[in-house]
Amino acid sequence: MLQRARDKVSPNITTSLQVASIEHLPFRDEMFDFVLSTLVLAHIHNLQGAIGELSRAMRRGSTLLISC
Repeated sequence: MLQRARDKVSPNITTSLQVASIEHLPFRDEMFDFVLSTLVLAHIHNLQGAIGELSRAMRRGSTLLISC
């Protein structure tokens, strides 16, 4: 899946694609202004931990968009 995503990214866009556990994200606190989660949370056993980890990585006032 990661290779498919890499193949679809335009060479004009700087991006970093990573595989990580949603309960242990490899990002610093308050790093993101916008987080998009599609078809992920329905498969998570520790939903409270996942939401907490997303909150930690998001800046205050940022947007979280979830699609189940």
